[in-house]
Amino acid sequence: ECSSMLSSKTYREPPTNSSIRGANTHSLPFFLIPGLFTSAVPRNAWSYKSKKSWKTTLAHSWEFPSARPSRFMGRLTAAVMQALINRMKSCGEGCPIRVKHFFCWKSAFVLRLGMKVACEHSGEPKESVVDIFACMTSRESPFCVASTLADSLKRKLVVSAKGQVGDGGKRIWEGGFALVVDSVERIIRQFDPVMRKKEVKREIVCPDCLALHNCSKAGSWDRDRLLESAAKGTKRAYCSRGHCCCLCILCGFNRGGVSVNSPPGEVRSSKIIPKLLPGVVIVGLWDEEKQQIIEAGSGFVVDKKNGLIMTAAHVLFNLAPGEHFGKKKRGKAVIGFISRSRRMDTVDTTKADFRYFAEVVAKDVCNIDACVLRITSKVHSDVKDEKLQHLKLTSKCELNESVFLLGFNQKMTGLQGHPVGCVNQHLDCSRGYVRMPPRYPIERRDAVDSRSFAPRAEIVLGDCRVYGGHSGGPCINQDGKVIGILSRSDPADCRQSYIVPASELKCLLGRSREVVKAANCNLDKPKF
Repeated sequence: ECSSMLSSKTYREPPTNSSIRGANTHSLPFFLIPGLFTSAVPRNAWSYKSKKSWKTTLAHSWEFPSARPSRFMGRLTAAVMQALINRMKSCGEGCPIRVKHFFCWKSAFVLRLGMKVACEHSGEPKESVVDIFACMTSRESPFCVASTLADSLKRKLVVSAKGQVGDGGKRIWEGGFALVVDSVERIIRQFDPVMRKKEVKREIVCPDCLALHNCSKAGSWDRDRLLESAAKGTKRAYCSRGHCCCLCILCGFNRGGVSVNSPPGEVRSSKIIPKLLPGVVIVGLWDEEKQQIIEAGSGFVVDKKNGLIMTAAHVLFNLAPGEHFGKKKRGKAVIGFISRSRRMDTVDTTKADFRYFAEVVAKDVCNIDACVLRITSKVHSDVKDEKLQHLKLTSKCELNESVFLLGFNQKMTGLQGHPVGCVNQHLDCSRGYVRMPPRYPIERRDAVDSRSFAPRAEIVLGDCRVYGGHSGGPCINQDGKVIGILSRSDPADCRQSYIVPASELKCLLGRSREVVKAANCNLDKPKF
């Protein structure tokens, strides 16, 4: 059986597990014919940027001497396909990796692989998709990363992969990136005696530089030096632009679930939390037909004078892509506070009681997973007025800063663990640190006609385990100020979560105050 696959130009069906088993049964050979490939790689074949904040792009490069390796990409493409075939044959029906598509050119290929994984929260089977791009570039190529080539005759092979950043990048490496990188090294060793004599410069490119800057200006590290530093116990590396990256992600160490960064000190939250209790609320969806709470999240008082509450938009709105995107969920928003009498109690000091109904006054579901509610009426006429206390917002956020997140966990004892209507009304706390301060993508979009959610900016937290019901809960720094609210956890690593930064919340707050002011003015106008 031949060691390679037919080109995508003549073999139009992507190889699947069933096709590989069929080839094994009937001994059908597959041929790779580089002469049939087109030479020009389309400019839109690959982008080092990603619109998804939970995805990252890794890139390794090999700079060859001026003696350009002949037919290198053809052999690399064949080696990658043979490795995929061997893995599918050895695993049979239980193969976790599935080839979704494979596009080839003379100097590049794009490969998309799907890997079966289990959800961190529910344990249900899901698919983790990894896109891989390999290209033999020159100094003038738009795909050349960290372009410092002085000689235009030199060539640089770039292998890049895009996938879920959580769990130390484990899903990217196990999802096919390691297979391609190993294939490159194997071809270099076996390709030509001349190449073994001349040193091939190996580099690892900074993923943050790829996300924020032009790929040609990205910072990079010498791969051998990074491996030496990792062997000595170093866990992080800083690029020339000051970005901090984990070595386990860059080098592909098998350290899934192990936290690389650690907070600089203990979180001093024991004295801060009691002072914040009056400002943290539980947000529920009340179904008038069933007369019960059908969904719950968290939030906080952002303006006590106007009775404004900040929470996550997905608690009240449907953010799933499609025709129902942005539509309000069925139910009426109801707000619960930890009353003064509760806080003075020795037993239920953190229990919130539902006291008020509220309405949405400001939202931007396409770009911000947050909305502002305004208290409208009491749940019961005999509910006593509660003196509100708002929490202060701050846009200051530093790398590795210790923080904690307050919310009402519905995973173990609430809506997700018991029949509908049983709500956990006790506040809890999760500690963590800022793994990545807020950053805005290079390309912002006008979301007027869009039907999907794409956050403009997010803060990434590490070592902060969150559950359903925590959504919308305030993320507090050591000064007791809110740096953002919880949006979601990483689908690949439940210890990594994403926060809507305070800078975005302030925009919504300003809009909501204008709406409230206009409504008050209309009430003051004389009626004729």
